[in-house]
Amino acid sequence: MLPKKGAARLLNPIKAPLMAITLKWHFGISRASCARDRLCLSRRIAGLQERLDGRGHFIGDTLTIADISVASLLCPLEIVKEFSESADYSRIFGWMRSLREEHGRRRWQKQ
Repeated sequence: MLPKKGAARLLNPIKAPLMAITLKWHFGISRASCARDRLCLSRRIAGLQERLDGRGHFIGDTLTIADISVASLLCPLEIVKEFSESADYSRIFGWMRSLREEHGRRRWQKQ
């Protein structure tokens, strides 16, 4: 969102903190809302894990769009160690990783 080239980039150190404040205000981000969102997310991940119940797939015995959807939504949470490395959610994140390995998610390669 900030310019990377030209003279305008010289104002980035001033614009960046103002932009952060504006975005937090615009989207209603606060410590309290983050705490609520983490709690809600914890409950939803636990619910998904419970629904999977040790099976290989959410519906039936083969990969479906349900599996792909859940794995796609969990994938960004791998960087949040509070969730991805928690013993409470090890089954669902393990399932996601095994699904990715089994179905050969390709790594992007520069050509």
